[in-house]
Amino acid sequence: MPTYKDSSMTYFIVWDKEKADKHDIDIHQYNTLESLTEPLKKIKEDEGISPFVIDQTGVSAIFTMYDNMGSELDPLGVRIDDESRTVVNVLKQEDVIKDLKTLHTWYKEGIINPDAPTLGEPPSYRTTFIAQGWPSAAKTTWGPNMGVEAEAVKYAGPVLSNSTVRGSLNAIYSGSKHPEKAMEFLQLVNLDSYVRDAFYYGLEGDNFKYTDDGKVERLNSDWSMAGYTQGTFFTVTPIAGEIDQWSEVKELNEQAVGSVLLGFDLDPTNIQNELTNCREVWNKYRSELLTGARDPEGLVETITQELEAAGFNKIIEEAQSQIDAAFNK
Repeated sequence: MPTYKDSSMTYFIVWDKEKADKHDIDIHQYNTLESLTEPLKKIKEDEGISPFVIDQTGVSAIFTMYDNMGSELDPLGVRIDDESRTVVNVLKQEDVIKDLKTLHTWYKEGIINPDAPTLGEPPSYRTTFIAQGWPSAAKTTWGPNMGVEAEAVKYAGPVLSNSTVRGSLNAIYSGSKHPEKAMEFLQLVNLDSYVRDAFYYGLEGDNFKYTDDGKVERLNSDWSMAGYTQGTFFTVTPIAGEIDQWSEVKELNEQAVGSVLLGFDLDPTNIQNELTNCREVWNKYRSELLTGARDPEGLVETITQELEAAGFNKIIEEAQSQIDAAFNK
């Protein structure tokens, strides 16, 4: 049973508001990597810093519009709005190549930090970065974590895919002696606000209390269970005085574009060795490619050649065959 939470995926460009204001940058004008080049270049030149600091994982958000079918192989995918459901080499798609070239330009010009390909994790403060979340996360999470006031502009999404829906799952043990009762319990957790609050906040009176206007006031931080794992967000009583982020999350879910492969799972049985070998190839190069450290023009060709030598074409053929069979093409 999937948990109904931030079941879609949306990426935002997050800014240090004071820094943007200092340089007269209207952040709402910029919602693509290419459009960010000029304002980031201005900050770089004026302050002598790398304003877009990333770690070795790079900017994987450029793959948002492609469904990799749970393959754990980013170069394999189907564009989520492609009704023909054609499996492609994602690295060679025009929109992805364009973003990879932009990242390389940033790296050469010092907009991206020079140690990006080897950096284990980014610093807590960054002038600008891309993150998955919802609009108010700028005020509740991203800004406080940096110690500044932050603002966010939508970059990509919201999209809905198997991987986003399966961010949290609950299940009934196949050997359960009372599966019906287990299902009743899961229904209570998802439909009864009082039960849901107990799992999310702890015990009423010990960990939280209800305010006169029906909100929640935390009494301590002793209850540490991860709230997103338990049941839907949308029956949780909001905390008094805080932004109602669940309404924003629900709105993003309702706006999300569903992948054309929603409900489809790639069966890896016939391509296990090829998938393993291709993942090794991809992991060898992904940091340099997704941080902009190397020119994508030549590197994508190198990666493609090594992927094909490792069985990439067989993977594409098998995936396409399964998709065609699943959707009766």
